[in-house]
Amino acid sequence: LHGSGKGYVTVAQKTHREPWVQHSHSVEKLYEVLLEYAGLDDVYLSLNRCYGTRKRIAEVSAMYSDLDYYNVPELAHIPPEGAFTLTLDALEQAKIPCPSLAMSTGRGLNLVWRHKPVSGNVLSKWNLCQQSICEALK
Repeated sequence: LHGSGKGYVTVAQKTHREPWVQHSHSVEKLYEVLLEYAGLDDVYLSLNRCYGTRKRIAEVSAMYSDLDYYNVPELAHIPPEGAFTLTLDALEQAKIPCPSLAMSTGRGLNLVWRHKPVSGNVLSKWNLCQQSICEALK
């Protein structure tokens, strides 16, 4: 996910003491740092790179969508494979490519679309793409 490029990768964790703890690291240091999180729950890795904080985007290389379909009564009891089939149908109808990666999160789906890394200067265009994905999957 993170080859060579600009910026830092953020690793975050929800803990019992603090709701959200995050730190940004260079890719070179990331492999060392990730070992500290092995086996822990609620650990998150940024898909895009930042300059220090996640609010200052350096480079974007992925789009994503977190589908909490368990909140939709008529979908709450279907298996992840069924939800994914419905997702692919909705994306095809909206003429949006299939995601590069789909993961079951236990109660929902997490979808990732990888793309060639581009400068954080195109964030407004990236946001429009994210909105299109969101609208297609409502």
